Amino acid sequence: MRKKWKILDDQRCLLKSGTAYSPVEPYNEVFANYVCDALGIKDYVHYKISTSENNGKTIPISICPCFISPDTELVSGIDIIYSPVGKRSGYPQLSYERYVYTANILGVENIEDSLSDMFLLDLVINNVDRHYNNFGLIRDVNTLKFVGVAPIYDCGTSMYAKSSAHMLEHYDIESDLSTSRPIIAQSLRGQMKYISSNRLNKVCELYGLETKYRELYSKFNLLPNDQIVKVWSLFKSRIDFACREWDLCKDKNREKTKGKGREIER
Repeated sequence: MRKKWKILDDQRCLLKSGTAYSPVEPYNEVFANYVCDALGIKDYVHYKISTSENNGKTIPISICPCFISPDTELVSGIDIIYSPVGKRSGYPQLSYERYVYTANILGVENIEDSLSDMFLLDLVINNVDRHYNNFGLIRDVNTLKFVGVAPIYDCGTSMYAKSSAHMLEHYDIESDLSTSRPIIAQSLRGQMKYISSNRLNKVCELYGLETKYRELYSKFNLLPNDQIVKVWSLFKSRIDFACREWDLCKDKNREKTKGKGREIER
């Protein structure tokens, strides 16, 4: 099993496994929920971890409810970018500005806040799969009016899910932060300017997730302990980076405040 829909307790749910090479993805979906809670991010799809039998072997799976109702539909980011409104925007095709402008014209509010939450989450969990079909807007199928932003979903390819043991031992955090991501074709570091300081100030609380992290990834005894330990170390390095960025942000704000004070005195 890779992915399938199933009715569970009268609710349509998506059941999803990892791959033979990357079985950790279902755990990552749940851990992304933990990170959202710690950061104060509310609008995300809720996942839980379970197991399934596949060819006589026990494999981990994630389970989440469908966030679309019979009266709504998901319109992916790529369709927003290339919509008639997007094409008339005058902004570059894959730019942050074009997406935000188009969403605003379509009547969706708080798009910047939603993107800020998604960027910060992806930064700290090292989500390398936030392509233009992995975020979007919700539209009413009856009126064709846009009613909001889709909740954050599909975070499985994070937490170094596709890294071998050798790669984990030789991972370069600085290089990774400079890697281009599909969304807005910028590096994770380059997306920092779009992240709200109200979220950044909570990043250091992620250090407190270590116990929940170890309990989650140790569940069902399907993952090597060495891998669990190493990935936490890499995750901690990402928290270190984000905390340093928050300190720089505070320093810049203090300098701006001092500058305004000097102008008033003059």
